[in-house]
Amino acid sequence: RRFIITDSNGVEVLKIQEKLFRFQPTFEFYQNNERIYTLKKKWFHLRPTYVFEGMDLTISGSIWLHQYQFEKDADIVAEVSKKWLSWGDVYYLDVKDESLAMPIIGAVIMIDCVLASQAAAHHSSSN
Repeated sequence: RRFIITDSNGVEVLKIQEKLFRFQPTFEFYQNNERIYTLKKKWFHLRPTYVFEGMDLTISGSIWLHQYQFEKDADIVAEVSKKWLSWGDVYYLDVKDESLAMPIIGAVIMIDCVLASQAAAHHSSSN
């Protein structure tokens, strides 16, 4: 899968490419046709975690409950929460470092995509 995020003028600001044939979901993120980082899903103590390669960010909190933070050098640089009672998926994203806005928005989109794919696979296997 490939995702492209554009600004209001239709100019590409972030491209996300899923790497195929991986044991766990892996996504590469590009700005101006240069890879800026890779995001990989891993399992740690039976909980999903996401590892950034090429960017000094970590994620803490609950991915499954959609309540998590992005940290850089032990400082919280963004917080994510999901509004549960809405007609669609609504997320609140508070980014404290604007230079990280696009990479963090891309990561939130991919984490939601992975969770939705897992939920769909679980639903289809239970039928």
